[in-house]
Amino acid sequence: MSPTLKEESTSEGFLALTLASFLVKLLSLIYVPLLLYLIKAEAHGVYITAYDFFAFAFVITNEGLTKGIARMVSDRMARGDLAGAHQVFRMTRRMLLVLGLAVGAALTFGAGPLSELAQAPKAREALTLLGPSVAVCSVSSAYRGYFQGRRVLKQNAISMVLEQSANVLFSLLFAVLLLPISMEMGVAGATSGTLLGALLSVAYLMWVHRRTQESPEALGSALRENRTVLRTLLAYTLPLSIATAATQFGNIIDVINVKSRLVVSGLSTAQANIAYSQLSSCKTMIAVPLTVMAALATSLFPAITRAVALGDREEVARKVNLSVKLNYLLCFPSAVGLMVVAGPANRAIFDGAAERGLLIALGAGVVVFSGLILIQTVLLQAAGYQRQVLKPLILGIVVKLLFNYFLVGQPQWRAQGAVVGSYAQSVVTFLLCERIIRGSYRLAVPHGALAAKAALGSLLMGAVLWGVQRLVPVAPGRLANAGLLLGLMVLGIFTYGAWILGARAVKFQEFSNLAPKLARKLPPSFKRFFG
Repeated sequence: MSPTLKEESTSEGFLALTLASFLVKLLSLIYVPLLLYLIKAEAHGVYITAYDFFAFAFVITNEGLTKGIARMVSDRMARGDLAGAHQVFRMTRRMLLVLGLAVGAALTFGAGPLSELAQAPKAREALTLLGPSVAVCSVSSAYRGYFQGRRVLKQNAISMVLEQSANVLFSLLFAVLLLPISMEMGVAGATSGTLLGALLSVAYLMWVHRRTQESPEALGSALRENRTVLRTLLAYTLPLSIATAATQFGNIIDVINVKSRLVVSGLSTAQANIAYSQLSSCKTMIAVPLTVMAALATSLFPAITRAVALGDREEVARKVNLSVKLNYLLCFPSAVGLMVVAGPANRAIFDGAAERGLLIALGAGVVVFSGLILIQTVLLQAAGYQRQVLKPLILGIVVKLLFNYFLVGQPQWRAQGAVVGSYAQSVVTFLLCERIIRGSYRLAVPHGALAAKAALGSLLMGAVLWGVQRLVPVAPGRLANAGLLLGLMVLGIFTYGAWILGARAVKFQEFSNLAPKLARKLPPSFKRFFG
């Protein structure tokens, strides 16, 4: 008898995805400096250009439907409709495969015009190779959406680690093998791991699904009309797909708009690629703390969907408030810490270019708003406000486009203007989403109360780290800076953690919700550290 899927709690799923996300980002932080060292800054800018187009293709073919699968499967499982949940999965798997093949073909055969549009003709070979990856990732996303809806997230976590491990290994291998031929082939080799990693991921997920699939008797024989399921799915996922595409479209704006305006500011195409590589480092560093928030949002989505389906508004409010508080507890110290240690981080992980370090420091604060927007969109999408959430996302993109156009083309701003545009986009999107949550869903999130202790603790931590750096001489090499960075991180964690415990910023019930097994094992004396 084959094993069956066992539903996990929100905290268990969150923990599994968080650990997997940290491993994935750790692999990424190892991969980025090695790749940058191998192919240099100009080629790295070309690589980022190609990858941003792939990321956009991935989002429009996968993200909306993946969330649609998760929501519809979760909704049916809440009502005990296992057969309906399987029907949704089978239909969307076929849809995602067809859609992935179509968009992947468009990316492959449109590689020439796209690379010219982005003023990066050397990205053509990489874009051609990334096309098939879209189709494979689409199938993988169908399985992940199904497991997410069933609240079985450990399988998704394992597949993420397998995919990234293969991605890093094969990308570096083929970059080394193909770079002597030409820059174009080296960049293409650096993208080859995306396809091989996706193949490994989908093979694992297919194996898990076949191994744990319920018997035909459990699924039932009477399945509802496919057209009914399809209409419901499209009505839900189309706005979601537009919303997620709008979010990712900000990067496409950077590829096309920012690079063209950098040339207008007086840079050559090669210099614009280097500047774009430096700007991408800011996004790479911001993405590290956001992995936790993305994991939380993924585990939160089916839980809120279920609470909304059952009409439990108190449970929705409790989960949203806890998620917002966790965002502040994590993202405030991440932003302040990244601002203060941007110099050592740049010299340890990247090439040490002064402009790269400055962009990392300037853009660090975006992480706070990005985490909040993740939670806001999950709430609104799970509560059925898919269309309403489009307006904040689209208006945010328009604001970013305007800031980029007017600032990046100025020699005194250049890539720093794109960072200002990211702040403007984030603030506008956050405020408009908050207005919908308060006005339409009638949920008031007490941001001030949830953020106060985290903000004070982060400022204290930042002051300590800044003071230590004034006393310690600048480290000369990559390894020395890595040691300095590690020491500053440990000191920052200790300082901030001591403040959080001393200020009793976390209630025991909140800690219990996040880590119930650990909370049960804590001795009673430890409870005095909680509010």
